[in-house]
Amino acid sequence: MKQLALVLVLLQGLAVFGQAPPSSHFETAWKLQEQGRYPEAEDHYRVLLQKEPRSVLVLTNLGVVLGRQGKYKEAIAAYKKALAVDPSLTPVKFNVAIAYYQVSDWYNAATWLRTVLKENPEDRRARQLLAICYVQSEHFKEAAAAFDQLLPSPDISILIGAATAYLKVGRNEEAAKIFEKVLREKDDSPEVHFMLGLAHLALKEYVPAADSFQRMVEMAPKNVEGYFYLGGAYFKQNKPAEALKQWRTAAILDPHNFPAAFALGSLLVEQREYREAERWLNQALALRQDHPGTRHELGKLAYQQGNYQEALKHLSETTRLVPGSKEASFLLARTYAKVGKKEEAQKEFQRSKTLYQQDILKDKDLLEKALTPRD
Repeated sequence: MKQLALVLVLLQGLAVFGQAPPSSHFETAWKLQEQGRYPEAEDHYRVLLQKEPRSVLVLTNLGVVLGRQGKYKEAIAAYKKALAVDPSLTPVKFNVAIAYYQVSDWYNAATWLRTVLKENPEDRRARQLLAICYVQSEHFKEAAAAFDQLLPSPDISILIGAATAYLKVGRNEEAAKIFEKVLREKDDSPEVHFMLGLAHLALKEYVPAADSFQRMVEMAPKNVEGYFYLGGAYFKQNKPAEALKQWRTAAILDPHNFPAAFALGSLLVEQREYREAERWLNQALALRQDHPGTRHELGKLAYQQGNYQEALKHLSETTRLVPGSKEASFLLARTYAKVGKKEEAQKEFQRSKTLYQQDILKDKDLLEKALTPRD
């Protein structure tokens, strides 16, 4: 799962070293960036690029502030422009890898991380992130080999990641020893139980995952992620009532938590609890206007309530954001038919048929959608 990687190594874009050019715009942009005012910093960097389109420093810092805003594809483009000017910048290549990682593009993330390691074989951050990419893409043999190079280590995240990979390749005795060591030394740590829960999720062991997350929230009752993943473990066990309870707790504890609001609203749609579903999905939409999964769920909700104009708005936006979404295309076609737009309906039905035949977009489950920056 994506969040396994996010917890094991929470790495973000690196600000690149260098002397700032004598520019009031750069000084202002840098200060805004340091203050966390990323949209404003982005505006200033873009003004600078109009004058200095090949400035590596500006391009790289633009990539950083774009990444901080979740605009990972734009960040990648900015980093690559910087590398086109100076291909020797290993830290920028690391930034590219992280941006691909954030959008769950494990193949490209791993490719760039291997480049980083070729240039700097001692970079343990890159090696750990590469190992996690291998786990996410189910290349467990390669993951185990990468973790082998990181051990021994006092880092709990590395130990649990290694044990997870070892289990997948049949190195059960080694994995068991690691888990025993971690629990023996850190049984009173909420973080350890959280990471153990993530490891169980990665192994599709949902009952012990729920047990671990339950221990975690008992130790840290204000930890939003603990409740979110506890709900996810119940969801995977087909226990919607328990999942709703935990996701509701997470969403109430942190009204700005997108995954909790989205997952809660989406499951409420499935349970036909439309009024509450609308509340949480609108909250999710306010947090991420460009998240196709939220638009799709709001479109489904509006369709099921007979509000076809509202459904058209959300489903059209979904297919704009993700042209390959089979489900959104099919429901959009049905909605066109409901409002008497026969020509549009026929065209969209044909498009959805083509998408289903080509199987362009693999289905994602609800938990994964909630964790995807741009579905």
